[in-house]
Amino acid sequence: MTADQQYLQTSYDHDPLMYASFVGCLHWALGDKKIVDQYREETGDNFTPASSPEARMIDETTGADMAFLQRFSDWVEKNIFGSPEQVFGERA
Repeated sequence: MTADQQYLQTSYDHDPLMYASFVGCLHWALGDKKIVDQYREETGDNFTPASSPEARMIDETTGADMAFLQRFSDWVEKNIFGSPEQVFGERA
């Protein structure tokens, strides 16, 4: 990964097993219309992926797509999957 590449940051970045589990949950949540609708209702975030190749390039270049994914990921961690503190208690 180069210095200018963005990546998803989670509370599970240093726990490979839980990171994989969380990313699986995130993938599922992104594909579940009810979950995405709940996220949009609770947050007011109405970002939608671009439909044309040109618009996708703009979203990628500006970071709009990654910014949405990070916001959604943070919400999923808090509201669906659980933070390390919620999952493991105080030992996390």
